[in-house]
Amino acid sequence: GNGAYSKVYKVKMSDSGKEYAMKVLSKAKVVHEDSIDQVKEEVLIQSSCGHNPFIASCFGYWQSRHFLFIVSEYVCGGELWVLLNLYRSLPEDLVRLYVAEIALALDFLHNAGVIYRDMKLENVVLDEYGHIRLVDFGLSKRLKYGTRTSTLCGTLQFMAPEVFEQNYGHAADWWSLGVV
Repeated sequence: GNGAYSKVYKVKMSDSGKEYAMKVLSKAKVVHEDSIDQVKEEVLIQSSCGHNPFIASCFGYWQSRHFLFIVSEYVCGGELWVLLNLYRSLPEDLVRLYVAEIALALDFLHNAGVIYRDMKLENVVLDEYGHIRLVDFGLSKRLKYGTRTSTLCGTLQFMAPEVFEQNYGHAADWWSLGVV
């Protein structure tokens, strides 16, 4: 997939055959967008929270002269967005399962002092057993529970009204889950 200044590739370890997702970010674009701290935050959050069963793990990161690389768990089942577009609707029991798993992931993040800020169908992927994983922590931020932030970010259709007012907290993630 592609982001504002990154591309994500499926890669394979030559010795083990194990597959990973590798996000490649252009250093020039990261610097131009003044996003150095945000990229550091993304790696830190995903590295520290990836042990949760509903959050894709981050296995490592490094840089070359022109690029930054973040290697994460490859989740093979595809995006929830694709599944929903394919079937138009999902059985109620399955929807309940997905909402419960996403809620557990968000609750875990919030209790870890993280606001996700990009809850959308494209950032919910399914593993080989049909369970969800949250991916793409590029907009996430460390934020103590009960405090607020002001950065206008996210995906328009999923953003809580208070995000537009640039005064919001963790509850904005719950609004976005409701939209999902």
